[in-house]
Amino acid sequence: MLELNESSNRKPPGLQLTRRQLTWVLIGVPAFFVFLAYLLSRTGTIRPEPKLDASIRIATEAWSPPKSKPDDVRLYLCADLSNPTQDSWRNVTISLNKQFYYYSHLPLEPNGRLTVPLEHFVTKGGNITFRPGNQTVERLTVFAQLPNGERAVYDEYVKAEDQQ
Repeated sequence: MLELNESSNRKPPGLQLTRRQLTWVLIGVPAFFVFLAYLLSRTGTIRPEPKLDASIRIATEAWSPPKSKPDDVRLYLCADLSNPTQDSWRNVTISLNKQFYYYSHLPLEPNGRLTVPLEHFVTKGGNITFRPGNQTVERLTVFAQLPNGERAVYDEYVKAEDQQ
């Protein structure tokens, strides 16, 4: 029978830190990353997003849901977005007052239009809808992806008389 003594069960000693060394490591590692963040904030440049050449207005429009009967047309207060450029826009999002959003999964073709009733705008959580009778549009923002992959932005403040 083979007998093992206590010394053969021990592992060789590895890296050991004293209390002082451990304290410096625990202070130094986060301080290093804070320093890197500071350095990036001071030396990095922020490139502004490209401006989107869009035309948008709030107006009463005759609107019918897609794939509906021809006699289902009704008058709604709508956001009417036009693409006057020669580029197709993808992932178009319209924002009302930076709070209510509408996302279109279909591309907006050159010289195309997107008309959306204001009642279809919802908060990001999707639980509150925009009520045109109770709320006014103060700011319109449009986000769209250009053919080169960049996101372009159109931002405009709306006058109260424009919503008649």
